[in-house]
Amino acid sequence: MASQIRTIHHLACTGGSVISQCISAMPSVFLASEVHPHHVRYAFNPFDPLQQLLTESVFSHKKALREEIFLNRVKIMEILCSKLGKVLVLRDHSHSDYFRTPSIYQPRMEPSLLSALIGHFEIKSVLTIRNPIDSYISLNKNGWNWENLSIDQYSKRIIQHFKQYLKRGIPFFKYEDFVENPCSVIYDICQELNIEYNERFLERYYYQRITGNSGRGKRAQHIKPVSRRPISDRLHNDMRVSSFLSQACDELGYEFKIDN
Repeated sequence: MASQIRTIHHLACTGGSVISQCISAMPSVFLASEVHPHHVRYAFNPFDPLQQLLTESVFSHKKALREEIFLNRVKIMEILCSKLGKVLVLRDHSHSDYFRTPSIYQPRMEPSLLSALIGHFEIKSVLTIRNPIDSYISLNKNGWNWENLSIDQYSKRIIQHFKQYLKRGIPFFKYEDFVENPCSVIYDICQELNIEYNERFLERYYYQRITGNSGRGKRAQHIKPVSRRPISDRLHNDMRVSSFLSQACDELGYEFKIDN
């Protein structure tokens, strides 16, 4: 019988970090943050010399090899977590598939983590989303719009991302619902992932170490809604003429409202 792996997916600037912290705060969970089978880079990591080797150009097209190495490591993690009485949750770096690799100009447009895990584990997954207007504003505020995508181009990729998970029957949860009622949404996520829910996560979620925690609430000890960042006149006009933004809002279940 295949081991069970849980995965959580979201794009950058959609509130995924704080939601992942809440999941990580469940006593039975170990959450590995921002993992991806093909996002390797040359960086300081004394424990893992293999990482540096995989960044060499000779391995740039060795997709199957990277997935094999990645899978072996996930299997080791799952065994260790099982020995500790923990369940393993992988927080996908989904942004790499739609806005980053293999190059920022040729994103994969498919969920690489799920593709790598299917057939090797029993997978339980959830997707979290945010109003694309707010996530686009935050993406630019953080300086992560590397392609300088317009709101129209960005919205098109948001739609492509959402549909990939929708067609797989993966349940999704809105960041806006989470900040209004974190206990209810986290309970539902735990139910979907087959994780034991503990309501005391609100007392300790902000202590959880996690990568990529760049949002406005990263230092906050209370979960609450945040106001929309100001919209420039230029962006306001771009939103009005965008053909994909209204479609993205409709697909994800948001009102197409562009005024501050």
